[in-house]
Amino acid sequence: TEFIRLKQTGLEQLRCNEGLNQQAAQMEAEIFERTREVAAASALLKTTNQALEDAKVAAEAANVAKSAFLATMSHEIRTPMNGVLGMVSLLRRSPLNPKQQSHLEKIQTSGEHLLAIINDILDFSKIEAGKIELASDDFRLADLIRESWTLVGDRITAKGLERRTICWNPELILRGDKTRLEQALVNFLGNVAKF
Repeated sequence: TEFIRLKQTGLEQLRCNEGLNQQAAQMEAEIFERTREVAAASALLKTTNQALEDAKVAAEAANVAKSAFLATMSHEIRTPMNGVLGMVSLLRRSPLNPKQQSHLEKIQTSGEHLLAIINDILDFSKIEAGKIELASDDFRLADLIRESWTLVGDRITAKGLERRTICWNPELILRGDKTRLEQALVNFLGNVAKF
């Protein structure tokens, strides 16, 4: 009986060893598979990082090209716009009837507004570089309101909307960036006319 018990114990140990060997082989296979997955993920990560780096370089190059294009086009547009404003100024000095004077004033105000927008396009590059500076000039509130209405008043009236300004102190002198404030007001009034 002792011999049989030892034999059974030996068989149990043999089965246990076989089970452990199978578990070890299975663990080795899982470790191999995980290692292969990690290597594949690492290769994919390297490829993705390279693609991101390439995209970053391309985006920076596109940004430089865009800034150069904006600067060139803005300059090319600004030159003839200054010519138009100069001709308007000369025409305003000649004898004209009040209606013609009014039309010239609208052309001049619109041209100055367009020139300010063109200058803002040039400022776009400065904004990206963190070098934009707001103007700090004195201006009359009444002038700001009048010029804004000059640019969009006809569109408001054509829509059948009432054009009215309520300002308690139109002679008030403000200090700031009149062009940008006027641009915001004109955009606001333009949206009123549009919608």
